[in-house]
Amino acid sequence: MTEQGRAQYGRSEPLGASYRLVDLLGTGATGEVWRAEHTATGDHVAAKLLRAELAADPTVVERFVRERTVLLGLQHPSIVRVRDLVVEGDRLAIVMDLVGGGSARDLLAGAGTLPPRDALTITAETLDALAAAHEQDVTHRDVKPDNVLLATPWTPGTTGDVRVSDFGIASVMADRQRTTTGLLGTPQYMAPESISQGRSGPAADVYGAGVMLYELLAGRTPFAGPGTDFAVAYRHVTSDPQLDVPTALWSAVSSMLAKDPAARPAAADAAATLRRLARQVADAHALRPTSDPESFAEVERPATVVRGVRPTDETPTPAPTAGADDAGPAPVLGRAGSQTVFRPLADRRSCPPANRRPPHEAGGSARTG
Repeated sequence: MTEQGRAQYGRSEPLGASYRLVDLLGTGATGEVWRAEHTATGDHVAAKLLRAELAADPTVVERFVRERTVLLGLQHPSIVRVRDLVVEGDRLAIVMDLVGGGSARDLLAGAGTLPPRDALTITAETLDALAAAHEQDVTHRDVKPDNVLLATPWTPGTTGDVRVSDFGIASVMADRQRTTTGLLGTPQYMAPESISQGRSGPAADVYGAGVMLYELLAGRTPFAGPGTDFAVAYRHVTSDPQLDVPTALWSAVSSMLAKDPAARPAAADAAATLRRLARQVADAHALRPTSDPESFAEVERPATVVRGVRPTDETPTPAPTAGADDAGPAPVLGRAGSQTVFRPLADRRSCPPANRRPPHEAGGSARTG
């Protein structure tokens, strides 16, 4: 947060009728996360204040209020519990349990890679949370290590500590996305169908979990490399991932990273598979972190191009496909990172209507993405 922002929201700054902001914990593309105190009980919680422009959009505010029941109803041991939603003047806030053990991103920053057993366990518990949400027709849309929190500081072999956050952020931004063709999510973790067709659902969440598992094992995401976030997103559609691990482990990872969403396992099935593998590789050591590849294995016949943009010089040109958009030069999207982005692309035509209403999208976070 800027110094001006710190001055605006001091230690005694109230949030709604029941909370006071205490300390700024972090900032991200969707807002700020604060440690807050419940004024009646003294309990410390996490409050995510969404970006000011979201609070200024009446459609977003309406969606935010409408999602209240869904968000409060997401109850599972591996999901960060949402306690309250605050709508106050020009502020929207999601109030959640405060999770104090860091995140999977912190683990990667400290260790580089994790032993297969721990990588599989963390991902399996993440999939448990996703499966519970999917049963309620809720999708996450931004699964990544930053949004996978830990109840306590991590020690090898720990189980039951994962808490998935940021359900709901995609939901309140979804109405804005419906009026434009754009990237909503984190390009390093976005499923091919989300990039090429704007489709999001349970299978896309499983794909994001698969990217995270790959990263926990290898120390990098499967399509990391030079270029903008568009270039990285493009590789999800046109390139095949590779990793030198035992066959059974790679089979599990690659099934979650299948280009065809119908070929990916359901979250609950993937979780069961990863738990079985974790027992089999209990004594395996962590891999050495791998460097970004210089080139990528191209899929035989790319299914589509990224909707609404042309490839740049740094991305290969795929074979023409039926229905691919031709909307002029690609916009400058910036270098790829691990932050959530919401960036309109050149083509502002809406996606073709789906055959059925997509699953509900919702969530909240104790950390920023």
